[in-house]
Amino acid sequence: MDGRLIFINFNSSRITQGIFFDFSKAFDTVDHDIVIQKLTFYNFIDNSKDFIKYNLANKKCLCKLNHANSSFLTLKKGIPQGSV
Repeated sequence: MDGRLIFINFNSSRITQGIFFDFSKAFDTVDHDIVIQKLTFYNFIDNSKDFIKYNLANKKCLCKLNHANSSFLTLKKGIPQGSV
């Protein structure tokens, strides 16, 4: 059911159901090694795997609160999304 039908049914006082999934947090727990293993299993070419491995490797993060920063931590899991 697409959004238009939901809108039409809602405006016509019909019972409307929808199921919505939020996968945004799913990317926070992805293990980098498992990603590379899966790419190997599915026969991705080495250039593609190297590109992804490079973009996952040595990502660092810190927490900033007001004017105080934590020390940097290297990420071992998670895939950056958006403007990280």
